[in-house]
Amino acid sequence: MTDLRLYEPGNPHVDLEITRWWLQMQADGDLEHLFVQEARTLGSLFGTISPPRTCLLAHDAEGIWFAAWFEPCMAGAFMGAWCRRRLRHSRPALQAFFDAWSWALAPGRWPLIVGVTKQPALLSEHRRLGYAVYGADRMGIGPLFDGEPTWMLVLTREAHERTLRRFQWLRRPAFARA
Repeated sequence: MTDLRLYEPGNPHVDLEITRWWLQMQADGDLEHLFVQEARTLGSLFGTISPPRTCLLAHDAEGIWFAAWFEPCMAGAFMGAWCRRRLRHSRPALQAFFDAWSWALAPGRWPLIVGVTKQPALLSEHRRLGYAVYGADRMGIGPLFDGEPTWMLVLTREAHERTLRRFQWLRRPAFARA
């Protein structure tokens, strides 16, 4: 179980960690994969994770290692997520993703989450984790993300629950406030 904490603006210590997280994403070249050109500034990141949006964070001794943010959108929520480079494809990272999805898709929150990617290498992994992928051809749904081919990803509560049954080693999440 990942110790995910809900981001609440105004805590200077946590805001400094957010700044360090942004610097890490910038140094690793992750900003261009996560955000459109106009949204790659530190100020935009704070806007992306602050109310009415929601952000879940996981911390360790080095700072933030996982983040998932949600923006209500029609009947569901738009989701973005990041994991520290050296933890990607690890068991703790997968647990963090499942914990974030379980939080977002809990009854009373949203029945589905939507995301987009311009990284075709991520499509098969998203499918394996229960997502429906729209825009299956080479061009995706069109040049939506910085003029590049873009795919829409949709995860429903039901698909997530089916996937959870396949990954029985995952434990149910607990949540706290940052």
